[in-house]
Formats: sequence, C-alpha cells, structure tokens
Amino acid sequence: MTNLFASLEGQIIPPKFSWMNQPPQWNFSKEGLVVQAAPQTDFFRDPAGIGAKGSAHFLYTLQEGDFTLAAHVKAEMIDDYDAGCLMVMIDDEHWAKLCYEYSYKK
Repeated sequence: MTNLFASLEGQIIPPKFSWMNQPPQWNFSKEGLVVQAAPQTDFFRDPAGIGAKGSAHFLYTLQEGDFTLAAHVKAEMIDDYDAGCLMVMIDDEHWAKLCYEYSYKK
C-alpha cells in the first residue's frame, strides 16, 4: 500500500487531487494533511428530504474501478458535531461519509 501524502509538505496538492470547498487553512506536515475547518461546514442530507448541505472541505481524486482506502483520521473535538471524516462521492446526490463525530449532550 502506498501513502500518497508521505513526502508532502506545505500547500502542494498531489497530482490529480483537487479541493471541493477548500478550507481557509490547510497544509501537509510530517503528520499528514492538517485542516482547520471553517465553522458550520458539513455534507448532510436530511432523511426527510427537506434540506441538504454540501459545504464541508473535501480533498479528492477521481477513481475508476475497485479500490481500497486506508486512512488514519485524528480530529481535535471542541464543539458539538466537530468531526473527522472519510468520504466517497459519485455526485452531489450519491455519496457516503464515515465520521468520528463529537456530540456532547448535557
């Protein structure tokens, strides 16, 4: 398995990668991709079909055929619904995300 981000530093995106909703602050470090997310960003579809949101930061590459994705996600959880996520997307209506999300209910 190849680590696509292993030798990157600064703000150089790997070939064939692009941002959807580029974050205001991001960089590659020895730890990997570090993103400071803007507030109130998310990819969300209301189960009732009333609303949708597609504002979260998403670094992606196009992929054809079968593939395997492996990642280590670390997120600093401060406020409710802060999350670190992995996402696959076909288009605006067909996507899936796996999130580690903070939700503190008093």
